[in-house]
Amino acid sequence: MDVFEQAIAEFFPNRKLSEWQKRFFRWALGKESVSLYTNAVSGKLGLEWIEGITEILQLRFNIHCGDLDNIPAQGPAIVFANHPTVIDGIALISVVAKVRKDIKIVANHVISLLVPEVETLTIGIRNMQGKIGVSQYKAMSDHLRQGGILIICPAGKLASLHLTGLKESPWHPGFLHLAKKKGAALIPVAINGTNSVRYYLTARIWRPLSNLMMLRECRRHRRGKLHIRIGQQIDFARIDEEQKPLAAIVANFQQHIERIAKNRPPLLPLAAPLAPPENRSLLNAALSRCERLNKLADGKSVLLYRYQGEDYSPVLRELGRLREIAFRRIGAGTGRKYDNDRYDFDYYHIILWDPARLEIAGAYRFVFAGEQIRRRGLEGLYSHSLFQYQPEALAIISNSIEIGRGFIQQPYQKSHALDALWKGLFHIALRDKAYKYLIGVLTIPENFSPCTQQLMIGFYQAYLSSDATFCAPQKPYVVNAQERLRFFSGDNFEADWRRLNQQLREKGYELPWPYKQAVKWYSQGGSKIIAFVEDSSFHSIAGLNLCEIDKLKEMYCRRYFPK
Repeated sequence: MDVFEQAIAEFFPNRKLSEWQKRFFRWALGKESVSLYTNAVSGKLGLEWIEGITEILQLRFNIHCGDLDNIPAQGPAIVFANHPTVIDGIALISVVAKVRKDIKIVANHVISLLVPEVETLTIGIRNMQGKIGVSQYKAMSDHLRQGGILIICPAGKLASLHLTGLKESPWHPGFLHLAKKKGAALIPVAINGTNSVRYYLTARIWRPLSNLMMLRECRRHRRGKLHIRIGQQIDFARIDEEQKPLAAIVANFQQHIERIAKNRPPLLPLAAPLAPPENRSLLNAALSRCERLNKLADGKSVLLYRYQGEDYSPVLRELGRLREIAFRRIGAGTGRKYDNDRYDFDYYHIILWDPARLEIAGAYRFVFAGEQIRRRGLEGLYSHSLFQYQPEALAIISNSIEIGRGFIQQPYQKSHALDALWKGLFHIALRDKAYKYLIGVLTIPENFSPCTQQLMIGFYQAYLSSDATFCAPQKPYVVNAQERLRFFSGDNFEADWRRLNQQLREKGYELPWPYKQAVKWYSQGGSKIIAFVEDSSFHSIAGLNLCEIDKLKEMYCRRYFPK
């Protein structure tokens, strides 16, 4: 069975074809069309093949000035687009490749059969039957987990021609599930173009035949032009799925694309574009002057950085850029290009630096609170801006190290990056044993549903709260005792801990790691969540965590305070 018969068999599964039908379908598929793709750019694979076929067909893709800035330079992202023509896949890959190369496109599985040169770029689905298999979904999920960019046309098939113009089928919601699960940026792309009327009429009469004629139709686009608009990233965290049926949300995404195509105001909330990476040479030079706290076996270094009054700090800018990427992924963040504030100039920054990739793998910032209070007063502490410390708290706060804004870049999240940073933090704590406490602002992202937010806060108020008059936040978030009793007994920690995690998982959420740490690392009474507040500037609910270093459990003491 040659490649043509294999393709025809895939288009018409479980159907016995007569010889004349096979000949007709081979004609429809077009041997000369396939030859164009297999011979004219022979020896090229992947993105090189796409570039070659674009040149051979003399295709032009018009992009508005500045639109490419809307594609994030790194991190997991989903480009979702309408699907009016047979060359949309080539167009989308060509455009996205101007910004990044880690591309996969969800496409008809027959494409890689007919054109094996693009197999490395495609995740093949059987969209004639409307099926996405487990292995295909896993491939998409894995690609995003590795920080790649995924291109999807959620309609799953080409638009059809009507008297009023082109019309797409209702979109499938799978791309939204993926974005939420993997924290991927959502980038809308509107394509303005058409196939030949004959092709649309064929599809109207019998879509399987038009699928076979796809490669023939590609040739008809020779010297053609598509107009492409790349919209701003969607602020998915602000779309409340519980207040609206999923079908309605998906329909809004579809309408949003139509508005972009017509230069009309957006329908969905938008996030600010992310900043481009800092110059690697300047960043490397700045970090080479930092104190090194530790060098890991894999070559990475744990560094200590503090702003020294320089006019331009590539370190602070890169930290701000990476923080915003990391926190947007979990539904928080400032919504600006950089997550930097005035505290960055006073605070220390513990950085895990990967010299092989010239990447900051992760970082925390911290400050010796007593030292900062003497220099700036309580207003010099980030945590005070949210929680408004009372005079009674001053003795404890002055003996504390405030830690926050921690992140790990996604490609490093399965490594020991977090562990390396905490070893660095405890190394600092050992330098001056006058500091007895750690203070941290813990985040519950805005994309956690109200129900799950109440679950978490109810549990921590039941078991880790403090009776001390410690702070007076302006926007406290409290779950009353009667509401807590709906979820937890309040007198059986282990059972309620299991119940909390089980209910979060059932609702599609995972308890954020810092909240797990607050419970697991310290002996009873050693970790308190003093209060919760609404932090609208960071699209989150913040919890103030106070930990006694001396009450760190023995297993963690051995790990982080080696003798």
